[in-house]
Amino acid sequence: MDDATRTTGPLLSLALLLARVPLGGILVFAAYNKIPDPQGFAFAIEAYKILPDHLVHLSAFLIPWLEAIAGVLLILGLAGRAAAICAAVLMASFIVAILSVMARESVVVSECSCFGKANLICKGPPSWCHIAQNTVLLALAVLTVLKGPGMFSLDRLLARRPHEPPTLIDDAPTPDARPI
Repeated sequence: MDDATRTTGPLLSLALLLARVPLGGILVFAAYNKIPDPQGFAFAIEAYKILPDHLVHLSAFLIPWLEAIAGVLLILGLAGRAAAICAAVLMASFIVAILSVMARESVVVSECSCFGKANLICKGPPSWCHIAQNTVLLALAVLTVLKGPGMFSLDRLLARRPHEPPTLIDDAPTPDARPI
């Protein structure tokens, strides 16, 4: 455990919890809607006309599972920074894909398919609403990457020394040896 995670106070840890759990839940929701229909998601990826065919099919299987794994890890606060990096890369990729479609008027995408056949906030074809939605999710991921998952996480619980009792604030120095 690094110093940033160890010295995170309860208020910042609460903010980190309120950032990573909804982000993780949204990623799990997206994966839940895509995993049962990889062919439908492949058609959605193909409509963006960014990837070659062999990568379209690979992405249709890989992206939902990355979302699911990163989402569960973020919810648990386990490998929090790694999961947040994965989420940030996904969100940045989605933003670039949406901007690409918006810039190329010759490409018509009828649905964003960000959440499979479901929607979170934005509906319809890729738009500025989708950019804003993904930018907020990217910001939550970046916050978790920079600050760590906080004290309310499995990372924190597993990083404690075996003889160390759980505490809310671990800023006070602890003696390494007890006087005889």
